[in-house]
Amino acid sequence: MHTLLVYVREARAQIVSTWRTPQFLIPSVALPLLFYGVMGLGLSKGREEIAHMMLANYVIFAAIAPAMFGFGAAVAAEREAKLIELKQIAPLPAGGYLAGRLAAALALVASAIGLLGVLAYFGGVVMVPW
Repeated sequence: MHTLLVYVREARAQIVSTWRTPQFLIPSVALPLLFYGVMGLGLSKGREEIAHMMLANYVIFAAIAPAMFGFGAAVAAEREAKLIELKQIAPLPAGGYLAGRLAAALALVASAIGLLGVLAYFGGVVMVPW
């Protein structure tokens, strides 16, 4: 149980760290919203099938962006600043750092997809369940 608590605390620390870093947060969350609002809702001109297709495309973009900006770039920046070596001497399980980074990326993906759904709802796109 103690090891699980360490993983949870590391995940929370990575999530808070990611949310406080605007150079990762803006491309991961704001760009999919901006692009869908302009291209998905603005250019669909009331045709709902086009808005659905564009929503699917930007949900995929919102899922890929945190992997590039929130995970890959953050690990590279921390590796360059030698912060990963500092984490290696800390009493952290071997997969704790990667699990925390993964949790931060998943939190960004969930927030971006949720905000895209809210934008689509307010844009008048009706999403019918299967």
